Amino acid sequence: MVKNIDIVFSNDDFIVIKSDIDDGATLITNGQL
Repeated sequence: MVKNIDIVFSNDDFIVIKSDIDDGATLITNGQL
């Protein structure tokens, strides 16, 4: 379960989200690595 998700950076290529669970930033890409 995700408590808090804050989008710290976003553009067409990727989205960087910050989650309280991970205590860090998670990189989510649109099918690209």
